[in-house]
Amino acid sequence: MDTPNLRKNPYDWFWPVVDANLFAGRREELETIEKEIAKLADARPIAPMIAVIGERRVGKTSLLRQIERICNKHRLLSVLTSVTDTIAADPWYFWQEIISKLLFAAQEAGILLDLEATKRLGFPIPTKEGPVQADQPVMDDLWFSKAYTVHIETSGPPGLTNLILAHDLKTIIDSLLVAGYQGVLFMLDEAQILTGAQEIKQQVRYAIQEAGRCGVIFAGTSQLGSMFTEPSEPFFGQARVVALKNFTDPDDIAQCALLPLSDDECRLMSPMTVDYLARLSQGKPNQIRLICQGIYDRYIKGGQDDLNITIDVLDDVLDILAAAFQEEKLRTRVDTIRRLSSVDLELLYNMTRYPNWSIRDIVDLDESFRGETKSDLAAARRERNLSQKRADFISAGLMVEDSDRYILSGGEFLSLYLRFWHEVRRYGELSRRLVLGKGPQTPFGEKVEKLARSLAYVLEESPEVGRFIFHSYDRGEGNIIETIKRRFLILDKLMKGELPKGRDMPHLLSECFDVCQLISKAGLFYLLCLSVRNLENPRELMQVELYFDSDQMRTVDLLSLFNLVNQQAYDAKVLIEGYDGFLVELPDLADLLNAIGVPSLDDLLAKIGMVDRWRLASIQHLVQSREGAKEPEGATDQDEAKEEPGKWLALYAKRDEKGAERYLIEKLQETQERHIQARLYNDLGYIRCGPNLKNIPLAKKNLQTALDLHYLHLSLTLLNLSYTDIDEGEYEPAVKTIGEALLLTFSRLEIGASYLRFILPENHLGFKQRWEQHPANVIEASYINLAYALLKSKGYQEAFDVLQEGLSLIPSSIRLKHALARLYLFRKRADLAKPIYEGLSRTTLPDSAIELEIKVFSRGLRLTKERPRKKRHKS
Repeated sequence: MDTPNLRKNPYDWFWPVVDANLFAGRREELETIEKEIAKLADARPIAPMIAVIGERRVGKTSLLRQIERICNKHRLLSVLTSVTDTIAADPWYFWQEIISKLLFAAQEAGILLDLEATKRLGFPIPTKEGPVQADQPVMDDLWFSKAYTVHIETSGPPGLTNLILAHDLKTIIDSLLVAGYQGVLFMLDEAQILTGAQEIKQQVRYAIQEAGRCGVIFAGTSQLGSMFTEPSEPFFGQARVVALKNFTDPDDIAQCALLPLSDDECRLMSPMTVDYLARLSQGKPNQIRLICQGIYDRYIKGGQDDLNITIDVLDDVLDILAAAFQEEKLRTRVDTIRRLSSVDLELLYNMTRYPNWSIRDIVDLDESFRGETKSDLAAARRERNLSQKRADFISAGLMVEDSDRYILSGGEFLSLYLRFWHEVRRYGELSRRLVLGKGPQTPFGEKVEKLARSLAYVLEESPEVGRFIFHSYDRGEGNIIETIKRRFLILDKLMKGELPKGRDMPHLLSECFDVCQLISKAGLFYLLCLSVRNLENPRELMQVELYFDSDQMRTVDLLSLFNLVNQQAYDAKVLIEGYDGFLVELPDLADLLNAIGVPSLDDLLAKIGMVDRWRLASIQHLVQSREGAKEPEGATDQDEAKEEPGKWLALYAKRDEKGAERYLIEKLQETQERHIQARLYNDLGYIRCGPNLKNIPLAKKNLQTALDLHYLHLSLTLLNLSYTDIDEGEYEPAVKTIGEALLLTFSRLEIGASYLRFILPENHLGFKQRWEQHPANVIEASYINLAYALLKSKGYQEAFDVLQEGLSLIPSSIRLKHALARLYLFRKRADLAKPIYEGLSRTTLPDSAIELEIKVFSRGLRLTKERPRKKRHKS
């Protein structure tokens, strides 16, 4: 961008949203609240009591400001008060605040003229200019103002009576009724502060009952809930609770990001960016606005010519956060987080990514879909290792000492800072291959993603594109699988030059654009789609679409496929309600736009909702930008220019370790991108710790550099490091490092571009000890190397227990079964190894060396039977 855009930044992340035109989402919540408070305006009024409960920065105050509009609609006077520790500590201070705010609101509405009563309350209200209307009510007989004056001057009377409060509220409300109002709605923000103020709660209950035409909304954090659930509370069972949660609907997140922008500016923000906003903010409105503020700052300063998120934006956001919170302890904790190793940063983020989660919740989520079956042994190991890490983080001042939960110190600010710092450190750049549509990160969403990875593992193929669409309440969605099929019928007609009709056509067309913008090239894809229900909250549903390259897919037996994962789904408390698989032809974006035609698209944009209109317009802008951009001279394919992992792998497969080493060194000299450097250092370290180059000190240096650069697959680098420790006889450090690798491994999905090494116990048959695995399977290699390190440092039983744990997680693993057979041979128990080898001989083996080993073992047993040992005669 040559010149900066001089428009003022329209985003404000710090203060509540007052302007209704900038307020996003909360349709269900506002509908519920309006139904309740409308009862106050009925001929036979019912006083509403509502509790709005949500965590910090979720938008409670912004919601209350929108409720003011609803009150105006129903001729109700709204009175918003923010409760503080000071006014909650003394009923006199509390009611002085409430009555003052009530009189001020009435005066602002043009109702009160005589201000003597308000002057006695200790504050002046400016008289409105203009002629005095004789028919307006006059307020000069409030009992509280007189009692409050006496209380201030003489420190008496000893208590504030309910009679005074009920009289004054009724007097004021009666005057409001004369002025044409239907009642008063008090809104108490930060009301959780009142949980210990028993006298005030009793007074509120009595006063609103006696005054009539008076309702109240309490808004606060989760502690507020006890005011309505404890039998000893004055408000027990009386409130309609409205839970305010982070946004889960991607359209709400899009609205939050887009509403402050002009139509022309909206086109500059891509659907990809909105999906990143969902993940990074976890759906919290003020955090969406915070990131957008960082994006817009760079845009108006000329740092970028679009409104898309980049790593530079996240760096700017980190600076905004650091400047906003200057408290000494927070700065110290921020410094501690920035100094964490990549492994500890990853673990701290994973342990605290959901606030106030129990230890059991975290372990269950991390272990879901991790293997073929749920393993109590693996879960117990994770809990033990996490407990040790928690102790370390508590000692560093980063976690609260709590026996049941993992809680990050420093509150919401540190949690937000940790999330963004983790993103910047881990990814280095924001990938285009982000899975779209899944909305913010939630435990349910994570489970569904892990289910998808488990399916990909069984299919032995990774999807080219993934879409995860969250449906809240699942009202009126119909059959999700059939809706997906209808979308592609529409797409097929569009590509044939037809423009289908139908109420849902614009939305389905928008979804077609979402998919087509992600594919690298047009072609035939195999689509595996499924509908997944959250059994912990059956009102939540996830629509999953996995697009595989049809050329790489073998025939899929869907019934057998889902039989393999149904038990895992049950253990994870999710239900696969439906599934199907079929071929779809996907065009690229340019072809799809050409098929629709610009006039047709413009007509469509004029008829659809704001979010769908933005999505189509932004994709149209994206295509036009690509077509207008000139290819720089000498440019090469992005993947080829960056890393080309296949080249060093091809050299290594030909046993040209020197050639692979030279290639990786050359690539390191060419690239400046940290995340690519991290991978190259990991691969270089792997080659150098092999038997041919055998440069362990240099290999360790390379692998440690990969960790310092936060390689995306940390568990691979940790296992490579542990192998160098085992090679040097350093078994205790190896055990610790492998334990960290297991903590950072959450699925079986193989990493096709990498190798791993592992060591099996020595044996009297001369079978080889050192093995290589490609593609890499971190769980298998971890358990095999851990068993070997424990065999050398602790003994046979510990090694045996580890392999049993691994097999409880992946019962069908050929590698783990083979390792167990070798452990038996180490103990010279061929009788125990024999049934394992016999079972392996009847399966398809991943390594020809195992096949050879089985043949040698079987031949040895046969020869032993043919030439039995001679019995020794006792002399």
